[in-house]
Amino acid sequence: EWQVKATRNTTITVRGTLQDVRAEALKHNPNWGRDYPPVAIDFDDDNVDVNVDGTQVKRDTTAPSGGKTINAKRAAQDFHIDCGRFESVEWMEALHEVGYLHSVDGKPTNGPGFGACTRVSCAYNTAVVWCNDDPYKKSLTSFSQIADGAMAILNKCWTDPHG
Repeated sequence: EWQVKATRNTTITVRGTLQDVRAEALKHNPNWGRDYPPVAIDFDDDNVDVNVDGTQVKRDTTAPSGGKTINAKRAAQDFHIDCGRFESVEWMEALHEVGYLHSVDGKPTNGPGFGACTRVSCAYNTAVVWCNDDPYKKSLTSFSQIADGAMAILNKCWTDPHG
């Protein structure tokens, strides 16, 4: 379940993948893609990313009220990652999906249960899946948290396919 800004004053709730969210948001706001463009992620260590419009965004986990920031990058060692359990993905498409997830305003929610998994995005033989193993419903502060996890998996499994 996604809660996403469709316009400045309208938040919609959508079930499905990132592609479903985009389609629904465009129904509410034909300019949604322009109004909420994907963030261009800079994966070096300067702690600054550049949006597609050229503006810089400092990564920070303490956003001022109403401010848009990007969560600090997370390293692969911050997660328990098992590589090689699923089929490989298209690297560039996965990076594209990570960028889109960083740009989506809203809070993801996933139901309870061991292995309660939700496909967040799926395109070009590449899926991003978020699983909740806790016995209670979980909401994250932003989709950037899912993007951070996906990037950590890409970084670890690209260099060490067997984990």
